[in-house]
Amino acid sequence: MSRVPNELWRGEVVILRTNKMTEVEISLANQIKLAPNSRFVIFADERDGAIASESFEKISFIKSNAEKMGLIYEYDTPWRCGDYAFYIVRGHFPMASQFWLIEPDVYIHSDEPENFFKKFSHCENIDMISARYSRASEHWAWYKYMAFYHSVIYTMMFPVVRLSGRAVDYLFRRRIALGRCYAERKSANVSNIEVLWPNDESFVATELSNANFVCMDMNDIGSPSYLHEYFGFQKPVIPAMLPENAGDLVCHPFVHGDKLYAQATVYVMRILESGVPWSESDKNYVARLLNQIIKEQPENAENFRSLLEASGWTE
Repeated sequence: MSRVPNELWRGEVVILRTNKMTEVEISLANQIKLAPNSRFVIFADERDGAIASESFEKISFIKSNAEKMGLIYEYDTPWRCGDYAFYIVRGHFPMASQFWLIEPDVYIHSDEPENFFKKFSHCENIDMISARYSRASEHWAWYKYMAFYHSVIYTMMFPVVRLSGRAVDYLFRRRIALGRCYAERKSANVSNIEVLWPNDESFVATELSNANFVCMDMNDIGSPSYLHEYFGFQKPVIPAMLPENAGDLVCHPFVHGDKLYAQATVYVMRILESGVPWSESDKNYVARLLNQIIKEQPENAENFRSLLEASGWTE
């Protein structure tokens, strides 16, 4: 049987959004390409040069791609606006039903990674599935930038997201509409009020929720798909630290072996810079990081222990 052309494909599309293809990204790609009834593509941020995509289909992202579609493009757009991947890939798969976006520092904890995707195979009527989806606090860093456009703001996390085709189409139209408003506000801004193009998480969650699309946290669908301790932005996740019998989970940010010490150090420095005393949870977590560093990078163990002790941490 001949392969259905991309433009006629009606199943799911799984996107790995990345700016590099090392062994880590290749390993993740080989996992997520197994999602059932799906096509797999690399969405490559190539502003710093072409990325070798191995044997995987690649869709490039450069400034001209966004501007041709009428999308705002600024210096950090490839980092800040992960939702652009959906709009550009949608152009290659205009009839696809659902789109998954996975970021390269995601770890899928499963003997059979495709089981994670199978968990949501019955959710055709849900327009957005993500982790940590909720109504946002006004203290959230991105709250004020969406508050120019809506009175009720929602939040989510973008490392693992599924959007329906109709949600992608709606969000694209809204990016174009808000882009016009944003440009006008920015050019007319004479009061030194910071004007910033909303990031992916604030924009997608808020726009879809306020338009009454069906949005759900993935943990509200069947068995848990992530654990809060192992899905965030700051705590580095090492597979060996996960509890036994954890089930099929997604974790973020996954730290590859040779980056463990560096990322653990960044995590500790953030705690110190916050000025908040050590919580029992943080103390226990860094103790586990220290044990893992002793096992994987013993040459860095004493340096990490010294940093902890200088910060007032005790075992």
